[in-house]
Amino acid sequence: MPSQAPKPAGTAPGSAPPAPAQPTAATPPGNGIAVGEPNPAGTVPGARPATTYRVDGTNHLTVYFYGGVCQKYALKADESHPGRVDVAVVVAAPVPSGQVCSELAKRQTVTADLRQPLAGRTVTDLSSGHEIPLDSDPHMGPDPVSPDIAGQ
Repeated sequence: MPSQAPKPAGTAPGSAPPAPAQPTAATPPGNGIAVGEPNPAGTVPGARPATTYRVDGTNHLTVYFYGGVCQKYALKADESHPGRVDVAVVVAAPVPSGQVCSELAKRQTVTADLRQPLAGRTVTDLSSGHEIPLDSDPHMGPDPVSPDIAGQ
């Protein structure tokens, strides 16, 4: 009688050992993002999420975002899609090597002059793929010019 290889623990007599695990369509990608979930890094790696925007005149677009206090930022605007302007807030100048910088984020702005007036086009953030709301209050948050004094 030929000798049989021992069966792995937990298998029923007469059954084959389980096949090695194979990735399926439901297996999350290696970056930890679940299947069907948007990439939090968006389509522009390293882009900061925009919070709101405003237009001065017809072509001057200002985008608000929260970013580190030691980096310099720039705004990339893509007007190639009809009915919308795609924007990405990107780091224009990172913190110089060896410079000490606190881990502090503050509300900041970046601007770009559009080739055509915004004129009803939506503004879409490429870091999230979502439409950015129009800024309703340019002084949102504490006003750095006038102190908040109780009772006044």
